[in-house]
Amino acid sequence: MNMEERQKPDPARTVAGPGWRWTESLAPPVTLDFILEEDVRGKPRIRVYWQGEGPFQVGLKDSGTGRWTYATTESSEYAFSPEGREYRIRVRRYDLLESAFGSWSLPYRLTLDFSRSPGLSAEPVFFFPERRQYPAPDSVRAEGKWIQWQGTGPFQVALRASKKKGWQNRLVTGNRLPVDTLTPFGESFRFRIRRLLPDKGCAGPWSGVYRVIVKNNEIARLVRPLPEIVRSHWRGPVETPSGEILHLFVGGAPRTGTTLLQSILCADPRTNPLVSEAVIFRSLIESYERAVKNNALYPGMYFPDEERLRRFYSEMIGKFFMQFCDYHKCRKTVLKEPELTKYFPSVRSLVPACRLICIVRDPRAAIASMLQWGERKRRRGEVHMFQDRDMEKLSRFYLSYYLPLMRTLSRGSRGSVCFTRYEDLVRDPAGEIARLAGATGLDFSLYSPEDDWSRSRIDFSAADLPMRDAVTELYGKPVQPDRIEAYRQVLEMEEIRAIERNCRFIFSAFGYHAV
Repeated sequence: MNMEERQKPDPARTVAGPGWRWTESLAPPVTLDFILEEDVRGKPRIRVYWQGEGPFQVGLKDSGTGRWTYATTESSEYAFSPEGREYRIRVRRYDLLESAFGSWSLPYRLTLDFSRSPGLSAEPVFFFPERRQYPAPDSVRAEGKWIQWQGTGPFQVALRASKKKGWQNRLVTGNRLPVDTLTPFGESFRFRIRRLLPDKGCAGPWSGVYRVIVKNNEIARLVRPLPEIVRSHWRGPVETPSGEILHLFVGGAPRTGTTLLQSILCADPRTNPLVSEAVIFRSLIESYERAVKNNALYPGMYFPDEERLRRFYSEMIGKFFMQFCDYHKCRKTVLKEPELTKYFPSVRSLVPACRLICIVRDPRAAIASMLQWGERKRRRGEVHMFQDRDMEKLSRFYLSYYLPLMRTLSRGSRGSVCFTRYEDLVRDPAGEIARLAGATGLDFSLYSPEDDWSRSRIDFSAADLPMRDAVTELYGKPVQPDRIEAYRQVLEMEEIRAIERNCRFIFSAFGYHAV
């Protein structure tokens, strides 16, 4: 390869050699730009240029030979005459007096194809490991012909047409992306973004996936990622009920603290005492959903329309609550059944003045508790799905309780759902209970997290208690935060990694962090 005469070779290849040190202060160029031109002999030449003050070291790899060659330049450009068809190139700054060098820039892959115009394609090569301390840009928004965000770049943007597979990556140095450069992706495409830190040799985690809808060369709609919608709902101010809430339902996956949460809500003397799983009520909801499907399949056979069917079941459920409240001498009800979480849209349409309090727990801790439950059943000679240490299967089981509910948050059910984290409930019971009081209208003045559960119809110490294997030594006792990370004694590191990967939606939405 022929180098420009003013581009002197690296002096004795000393840059980054013995006696040299790396320094963060010598930040590399953010982007490289390329021009394909002809030299005086009419042969192709590639000119590379960037911004910044030198001197610089240029690394060039011929993909055909697999060897790197190096040169230095005082200016912010470099040129070479290619002999092969594909190269990789990168640039970094150095200080000869201080014997110091900086990190490499983002490498670019250069491909020559003279059968097409312009004959040279240049694309950045993204290979940085992820560092979670550099969060994805926030406040992504659409304004006319631009997608905009906040944060310090450069950024990697990934784009994918809605009905196609595979992401296409772009490097963006600013804080916005013009829609007129996105026409190859059609009128509906997916978009995600993350920060790049070339000087540190790493990248931040990806944002959630946004859906972008374009009409008349302008962005008509930008749909936020579901984890972001859930996170803003969970972290946002609790919506104060406009009227009195008479019926509270506790939801969440098994082994997430649903019984503890129910016991706290039942501390208000206007509610029923803590009772067993609301299987009877859940059966009524399941019957309603089957009836809706049957009525759609055979319209007009039993009910003239779906609204008449809904009123019929609403009246029947109303009679169920009248009997329940009369029996327990209560004005408000607090019922718990994990399966109800999946049916809450139907519950909301049938039960007026209700609210779902959905508890979320670190998936690693919840699945570890499932395995412990399964082991107790094994010792009794019983077979259960929690005995199979299949992390993908258990993760799907865990997620099945949350995803149907969370998908309804963008469709008008936000005011009737309140989320709480198990970890917040046991670490700061006073703060979380004050938040629950605002969401439910309940009176917790008689509740103390340091006392045993007082208003319970269940004797958790009974030897003949149904579902005895589901009960742990924490049931009926004061709130204890010392079991939050007990999963580390139950799960292998490979299993922990698998849960973190499979349940990344929950990690993103509720602020859990990977080990």
